[in-house]
Amino acid sequence: MRFALNHLFAPATAPLYLCQMQLPKNKFKANLHSPTHGIWHSLVNTYAAEICAGAGFDWVVIDPEHAPFELTDVLHHLQVLSGYPGVSAVVRPPGHDAAYI
Repeated sequence: MRFALNHLFAPATAPLYLCQMQLPKNKFKANLHSPTHGIWHSLVNTYAAEICAGAGFDWVVIDPEHAPFELTDVLHHLQVLSGYPGVSAVVRPPGHDAAYI
């Protein structure tokens, strides 16, 4: 049993810097204190989200609070906006429902 425990807690063979995951930089949060340009998007069509992302905005807020978005619609908008790495997507939840957040 002692050998098994020592084997489980043996140091990794790879250096620590190779094992750490590189997290993506949150550009929206990093630029909060500098002027940015964004748009509040409340159209349910994903083509409109792609037009907003391609228009050169720094961020796009998806606003299900004031538009008839379903949860799947928000997912589709986030998938479209993920194709534009220079655009940060922000979702405004429709309420305080913990299941939606």
